Amino acid sequence: MKIEAIDEFQAELVAASSEAAQSEPDTAIHEIAQRIGSLSISLASAGGEISDTSARVVSEAEVFQGLAEKTSQLTAQGQSVLESANSAVAMSEQAEATVCDTSKRLGSMVVDVKGLIDRVQTIFERLSQLEGSLQRVATVSTEVDNISRKTNLLSLNASIEAARAGRHGRGFMVVAQEVKDLSNLTSEATGEIHDTIGELGKDLRNLIEDAEQAVSSANCIRQQTNGIGAEIEEIPQTLARMAASQRDILTASEEITNVTDEVGQTIQALTQDVTTSASSLRDAQSAMADITEDAETITGMVSRMGVETVDTPYIRAVKEAAEEISGLFSDAVASGRMSLVDFMDTTYTPIPNTNPAQVMARFTPYMDSVLPPILERMLKLSEDVVFCAALNRDGYLPTHNKQFSLPQIEGEVEFNSAFSRNRRIFDDRVGLAAGQSTKPFLMQAYRRDMGNGNFTMMKDLSVPIYIDGTHWGGLRLGYKA
Repeated sequence: MKIEAIDEFQAELVAASSEAAQSEPDTAIHEIAQRIGSLSISLASAGGEISDTSARVVSEAEVFQGLAEKTSQLTAQGQSVLESANSAVAMSEQAEATVCDTSKRLGSMVVDVKGLIDRVQTIFERLSQLEGSLQRVATVSTEVDNISRKTNLLSLNASIEAARAGRHGRGFMVVAQEVKDLSNLTSEATGEIHDTIGELGKDLRNLIEDAEQAVSSANCIRQQTNGIGAEIEEIPQTLARMAASQRDILTASEEITNVTDEVGQTIQALTQDVTTSASSLRDAQSAMADITEDAETITGMVSRMGVETVDTPYIRAVKEAAEEISGLFSDAVASGRMSLVDFMDTTYTPIPNTNPAQVMARFTPYMDSVLPPILERMLKLSEDVVFCAALNRDGYLPTHNKQFSLPQIEGEVEFNSAFSRNRRIFDDRVGLAAGQSTKPFLMQAYRRDMGNGNFTMMKDLSVPIYIDGTHWGGLRLGYKA
């Protein structure tokens, strides 16, 4: 409830007190009781809103804390990226300088390779010319060999004629013999020349074939080196563009790191503020719970004073029903149908495959056999009555109204939460207070979750149930405020 509402209530309380001085005390007390009852509802509503807000703020604090941690990680990663970008820029600049030098040397090598190719081509051409010269020498050697044969034939003829001449042809015989010897020597020489030229021609042919292959390879190299020059010139330019891009990345990384630091500081400050707000809300929730409890206590005190209020018929009916149930339980113990130990059993056996979890106690089957008529009868008190159920001091509710005791449907948690409320333990503030209270009656106000974010204000009236003087729990009646 907001502070303005409390101030308004105090003003109305003062006004009511003033009126009470001029009217009957019962009328004033009755009006005070109504105002306190309304106050209880308002406080419960405000307490529920504070509880929801507190839960949201706590959740947001956890989210902010997670964001702060992630932002810190992002900042560290950004710093790592920044360092990597710095390193990459340095290495890129170094690579650019190295590639420039290498490019110059490669360019020089390309020029040298082109010169080498030209020289190989020249050697091939000269070898081809040499082959032609050798062929001409072979031709000349053949001609000399032919002349030698003719000379040898002439010397033979001359020797025959000199022999016929007798004594007068001896001198001519000597000349003919010398010519024959010269012809033989010439023939031998031309033979050796011919053989040498043949071997030299064979070697020259092999050399020419090698030279042809070298020229072919050189032409391939020429084709490849024609594009290398442009590519080598392009490499430093490409590295320069890459270095520029890396410098842009470096600048962006520095900006991201700065922004991330600022965001991290902002989130950290918000986290501290939200955490402080969550703590304040918890304190406010606790204070509101105390105020609500005080208002509920005052409402109960007024009712016990005998002042007739809108809650009086419900209080009377629940007291009678609780006494009836206490009598049934005590009779069951007296007859031996149930023992007090069975009634006080707190060993709860889980029912498999239930969500929300349902459990069984030793006394659950007995409750199912005797409580439904009483619980269903209580629903007829008023159209505002929503439920009536008995629960023990642990908040265990064995038996509920028929409409809230439907079998669970596997996987349908929302349906089960709304319509399978029997055999469950309700250990929330209202449930535990209803089961553990030993006051003649306890009036509480709370918000009932109707699902899908919808809530309705409820009054929870509980009266203790005893078994031969032993407090077992309480009978709860919930009705719309």
